[in-house]
Parts: sequence; structure tokens; C-alpha cells
Amino acid sequence: MKLKNLLSILLVAFLTLNLQAQPVKKHGSLSVKGTQIIDKHRNVTVLNGVSYGWHNWWPRFYNKESVKWLATDWKCSAVRAAMGIDPKSGYIDKPDWSKEKMEAVIQGAIENNIYVLIDWHSHTLKLAEAKLFFAEMATKYG
Repeated sequence: MKLKNLLSILLVAFLTLNLQAQPVKKHGSLSVKGTQIIDKHRNVTVLNGVSYGWHNWWPRFYNKESVKWLATDWKCSAVRAAMGIDPKSGYIDKPDWSKEKMEAVIQGAIENNIYVLIDWHSHTLKLAEAKLFFAEMATKYG
């Protein structure tokens, strides 16, 4: 095999692996059809990942470095950032600190080209607060 052919094969393999390691670039915007997740190419896809515990109980994990580790070491295509709302040190008690923790995970997901699911995790109805929070996140991150 000629060196030029070998280099071409290696380049294609590298680009393919690199794209697979960046789920957002590969799949783009997602939608739901029935019970399946559909990507920008109208193909069924599956997200693999982990859920962080509530930010107010395990704040030490809410950082960009942990997201990078999950994306590279565990090959996660998504993470779930669960924001505790009602308990002590939750969003109701500390809204700015809570948003800071969530945004660290969101930014880590953006930097590592993986999806992030923002979980407003409350055991009581807090509709007004939820609307304000998600309006802010949607404005900031689209």
C-alpha cells in the first residue's frame, strides 16, 4: 500500500473518530418522534451519559473539568445537571450560586460538544421561578 493511500485512510479514520467523540457536531439539533430521539439528519440516535446529583448536595462535581472527564473517559454524549430547588442551599435559597453551578456544567458540555439536560428538580410546584430560570437559560444558551 502506498504511503499516500495509508495517510488518506488514517486521516478519514481520525476525522470519523473525532466526529464520533463530538455528539453535538455529529447529530446537531435533536427532536422527538414518537418514542425516539431524531437527529438533524432524521436518523434515530441514542444519548449515553450520567446524571449529576443535586447541585446543592454535591456541588464539588459541578464544574467543567468533571464534564470533560465524563466526555473523554466515559465517552458520554450527554450529562444531566439536576438543580435542587427546595432543599437547603437550593435554587430558592441561593439562586445566583445555583445558576453558577449549573452554568459550569453547561459550559463544560458546550466545550466538549456533548448535550446537557437541565433538570429543574423540585418536589413542589414553583412555576413562576421555573419560567424565569428557563427563560434566562434559553436567552443565554439558545
